[in-house]
Amino acid sequence: MQQARLAYRSWDSEPSDAHNDPEPRPSLLICMVRWILVLPAGVLIGFLATFPLHWALMVSFGGVNPEASIRLSAETLAVWEQTLSRLVIPTASIFGAAWVAPFSRRSVAIVLGVAWMLLNPVLAGISPDNFTWSFGTILTHDLPRLVGVLLGVIAVFKRDADL
Repeated sequence: MQQARLAYRSWDSEPSDAHNDPEPRPSLLICMVRWILVLPAGVLIGFLATFPLHWALMVSFGGVNPEASIRLSAETLAVWEQTLSRLVIPTASIFGAAWVAPFSRRSVAIVLGVAWMLLNPVLAGISPDNFTWSFGTILTHDLPRLVGVLLGVIAVFKRDADL
């Protein structure tokens, strides 16, 4: 059983024992398609995750529900939505991309987490010309993305057992 599991993980040409493997070995074509779709699926899942966030904020804090117990102004609601979107998008896209990957999900999560953090200044619109940080910028732009990346990577590590 150990040899079969090693053959499955390393994609050797040795046949695996189908009775002992928890899941059958996918075909090469399916693996290639899944690797091609990792990034597009991660981006799509990340942005689709913002729709429930938007509706939860609108229903909870006043946009749709006139009987909401806490009413927020449109500007405050927009700031909350943008800040929480910066948390939700990296979390969902890292988890979604790792879910689509046929194997090495933890590695995919780590690589995407590092890519998110390297792209953080680009996503925040920071260039050498306008390099000004304030405490508010860190709280509403950088910290939610960092927490989102960490949550996405941790969720993949908790969910998946392969290395």
